[in-house]
Amino acid sequence: MLNTNRIANLFDIQKRFIRSTHLERDFDDHTALRGYVVTPPAQEGFERLLQGLNPKSGQRAWRVTGDYGTGKSSFALALAHLLSDGRGLPQDVRKCVDFRSLGVKRPNLLPVLVTGTRAALGETLRIALARSLEELCKRGKPPQLISRLRFPAGKKPGDQDGSEEIALLLEAGRFLRQSGKADGLVIILDEMGKFLEFAALHPDRQDIYLLQMLAEAAARSGDTPIFVVGLLHQGFHAYAEQLALTTQKEWDKVAGRFEEILFNQPLEQTTALVANALNIRREKLPRGATARLEEEMAGAIGLGWYGVDAVRHRLTAIAPEIFPLHPTVIPVLVKLFSRFGQNERSLYSFLLSNEPFALQSFAEQPAKADSFYRLHHLYDFARAAFGHRLALQTFRSHWNQIESVVESFPRDQVAELQILKTVAILNLMDSPQLLTSEDAITLAVDSTSQDAGAKVRRLLKSLQQCKTILYYRGAAGGYCLWPHTSVNLERAYQDARNTVPPPKNIGPLIREKLETRPLVARRHYIETGNLRHFDVQFVPAAELQEALSAPTNADGQVIVALCETESERSEAIEFASSKTMANRKEVLTAVPQSLQGLASLVTEVQRWEWVLGNVPELNHDNYALEEATRQLAASRQVLTKRLQNYVGLRQFSETLGLEWFYKSQSVSIGTGRALLEKLSIVCDKLYPDAPKIQNELVNRHELSSAAAAARLRLIERLLQHSAEPYLGMDRATNPPEKSMYLSVLKEAKLHQDGPEGWAACIPGEDEDTRQVRPVLLRMQEVLEAAKGRRVKVTTLFAEMKSQPFGVRGGLCPLLLAVFAVIHERDVAFYEQNSFMKQVTGQEFHRLIKAPENFEVQYCRIAGVRTVVFEQLFKVLHPDKKPKSIDLLDIVRPLCVFAAQLPDFAKKTRRVSRTASSVRDALVRAEEPATLLFQTLPEACGCDHFEADAPPSPPKVKKFVERLRDSIEELRAAFPQLLQTMKDEFQTCFNRPGNMESARTEVAHSANRVLVSVKEPRLKAFCLRLADRGLDDEQWIESMGSFLCSKPPSKWIDNDLSEFEDELHRCARQFFRVESTLFDEKSELAGSQAMRVSITCQDGSEVDKVVRLNDGELKKVATLQEKIRLVLGEDSRLGLVAATRAIMAQMQGMKE
Repeated sequence: MLNTNRIANLFDIQKRFIRSTHLERDFDDHTALRGYVVTPPAQEGFERLLQGLNPKSGQRAWRVTGDYGTGKSSFALALAHLLSDGRGLPQDVRKCVDFRSLGVKRPNLLPVLVTGTRAALGETLRIALARSLEELCKRGKPPQLISRLRFPAGKKPGDQDGSEEIALLLEAGRFLRQSGKADGLVIILDEMGKFLEFAALHPDRQDIYLLQMLAEAAARSGDTPIFVVGLLHQGFHAYAEQLALTTQKEWDKVAGRFEEILFNQPLEQTTALVANALNIRREKLPRGATARLEEEMAGAIGLGWYGVDAVRHRLTAIAPEIFPLHPTVIPVLVKLFSRFGQNERSLYSFLLSNEPFALQSFAEQPAKADSFYRLHHLYDFARAAFGHRLALQTFRSHWNQIESVVESFPRDQVAELQILKTVAILNLMDSPQLLTSEDAITLAVDSTSQDAGAKVRRLLKSLQQCKTILYYRGAAGGYCLWPHTSVNLERAYQDARNTVPPPKNIGPLIREKLETRPLVARRHYIETGNLRHFDVQFVPAAELQEALSAPTNADGQVIVALCETESERSEAIEFASSKTMANRKEVLTAVPQSLQGLASLVTEVQRWEWVLGNVPELNHDNYALEEATRQLAASRQVLTKRLQNYVGLRQFSETLGLEWFYKSQSVSIGTGRALLEKLSIVCDKLYPDAPKIQNELVNRHELSSAAAAARLRLIERLLQHSAEPYLGMDRATNPPEKSMYLSVLKEAKLHQDGPEGWAACIPGEDEDTRQVRPVLLRMQEVLEAAKGRRVKVTTLFAEMKSQPFGVRGGLCPLLLAVFAVIHERDVAFYEQNSFMKQVTGQEFHRLIKAPENFEVQYCRIAGVRTVVFEQLFKVLHPDKKPKSIDLLDIVRPLCVFAAQLPDFAKKTRRVSRTASSVRDALVRAEEPATLLFQTLPEACGCDHFEADAPPSPPKVKKFVERLRDSIEELRAAFPQLLQTMKDEFQTCFNRPGNMESARTEVAHSANRVLVSVKEPRLKAFCLRLADRGLDDEQWIESMGSFLCSKPPSKWIDNDLSEFEDELHRCARQFFRVESTLFDEKSELAGSQAMRVSITCQDGSEVDKVVRLNDGELKKVATLQEKIRLVLGEDSRLGLVAATRAIMAQMQGMKE
């Protein structure tokens, strides 16, 4: 059964209050203004406006300013009818203006009704004027003016200066006057603030100056009046506060061209409008409700809530007609919507809509005399309707503190909760006219009886004194939900507004807040294994050219132009569409809207930063400090979110607000996901020949230390074990280098089992599924193009990384190693200009660390050089046949030979000039081909062997023979030195014959001398002589090292002379000691040894110990017989002669 006693049944709401007024829609609706109440402020506004009809008046440009929901649109609709024929007005409204008393005749102006949008004013105004003329000229031929209004010719939108629109308006006025269809025009701009917002965002569109010209044209319109009326929610300055100061001054000048009518209804009039909207049937009010409402209204008036000049009898008379609203609600309600209201939430939406906790929702309960909608109900509505907005600007209302106190209070303590909500809504208003006194709280909560009022006061004291939830701040402050704060944040924020002007340039202030993390081409990465990224740069429009030349390691660039104005945006679009960008295949350019729309948000952040940095009182007020900090964080968050809408690149579902260009052409990129797909498409086109290696360890730009070590181990195995399956790795284990082998070498067919076994190779076109063939062939092309010259490893790496290959940095060394193994016979490596005889893992480790120090040479032999190669190969490898022409098979053994020569052989001049030149050429060799076909032939006295010269066997034979002889001579240089040393030893000790017997005899003597010798050097010499543990070469090297203090292998030519001198000096000392130790009883006495000693008359003497071996005894016997025969002829003289001869011989031996 339906409840027929609902409060809602008391309402008889008129149609015009159910929806908001829309000028264009409601002008032809004759019921739209039915029930319209012309309040005194509206009456005064009509009279002021209509006085401009006087032909001599210049007051024909007006702005009507008032809060949301105050009836401005209805006022404008009524004005439009009054200035036209007035037939659409109700009788009482039509009579509200006495044209005679104003001294003007009833006008007949053509209404041009415009509802504001964020668009250019000029275009919207032309369309509205064309629509009004079309409506007026339905009959007959329409004027050509309409066509010109609909289809303007000439300048593009945005290029007009407003003069054309003004000319068309004046022409329309003349047409109306001459045709007699109307006396002039009345232009009403509802929601004029939308046009001002657009003008602030696009200052280059000149819309604000069009308003100025419109006002000036209206003031000079004379007998053909043009009325301009704009409806605003706030003043001009509010829309321009984020613009530059000079621009704000220009706006103030434009605002001064418009006379202002402030559309603020007094509370008394607002109460009457509420009563008129609800249209309560008094006769159906619950018994006692009328008297109660009159009494409660008197109480509210007594508190001063309706103003000091409120007419008591009028308010009490209409008090019953606002049922069920309690009289204390309306003053708070008006303040609430004035401060926090929006378009969609006005006083009438609260009264008539079905929003939660609004009046219609409350009106579903039964109608009783005490069923009032009180302030605690209004708190619930404010929380539901404005909670989010209040939280964002809590510094103005302390909303977070208010809500936390109320929401934390127990729900079951209903009366106390109603008091708290009442205090909360009054604290939210924070108005001195709505003081939160004890009387006000009692009246608002329940004052139906003395007992009820006493209960409210008792609970109020309990909340203050016992529960410490309410705080009393004296008679001037009333009750509050938080203790007294020393910092007025709203005042501090106002100081910041006065101090911190809007920024001139937004770009530098937001660049640090923009996310510049590189963007990854995801699909391309998944399909090819190549992780490619694009650098993101946010660049001022004036610096776009510099951004293109900035160094980068990325695969591409995404450049977002930061445009302060529309003109800069046009310049950025022109740059993105230029020929310069047509050749930049790796660059995408994005152009957002101009940044002026962010000015207010940037300023908000700066102002809160100013508050936190310039209000020292915050250090002593934790609550205010926390609130200011929260406001700064919230403002930064809002700015960041708006930045994402402006220039964000990572919105995968939401539409990107950017205009994109690629290769100077506009492209469609709607979302972040579409952007990533476009990056993948760009990479596909830039790097069509890129290897497809699915291994994240090695196929990346920078490797981890573990991955780099694994790559080096794989390269070592590749260089040393390329002929083995899996490069010799154990198949049972799985080190990281094995995964690289499987995914790179094996999967890409770079290491295969062929007819001659396992080997590194370049895969064929049909089996190159991983696209490694193109980059390997490109390396070969680069090296061959050098024509024998060396190519830096960094150049090869750069070639691999460039388009169309795009090899990752981690993969480049591995591919170079593969190439080196495949072309082992043709490739030579150099480190710091020195030829590398062999390349192992250690050398590659240095190459990876410092590639700039390494070079590669590609060597191939043809023509006469083939003959040279074959002949030299026979010399160096007599037992082998070359499988293929490999220059290094010749050069490497020659260089190894030269490197292994003893230092003596490298320095001695005891070789021929040809051998010396060959040796110098080998030691200084840098390039194999140059060495073999130029330097060595020169050293051998032969001509160069040019690559294209025909074969010449005689020349080749001559060169090969001389080279061979020189090599043999160099090889024999050191052995020849040792032989010279041995010969000198035998001569010095007078031991002809073989070296072994000489050493044996000298060793016997040395052992005897060692028994008594003390002098260190002589003793060491004797020890060397007595050493029989070394072979002859080692022994003579040991003797040479002792005598010259360095081994013979490191001697120079002069060291041989030093050896001879030292040997003879030590030998003489040895002989003298040896002579003193001769004894017939010694082991050396007997037939094989004798001591000869001769003393002269001057006292000098010579002595000599002479030893014989068994082989010399027969010769001695023969000589002995001959000497005996000579001596026998004259024994005395013969003896003297023999003695002198022996003495001379001994002296010669000693010398």
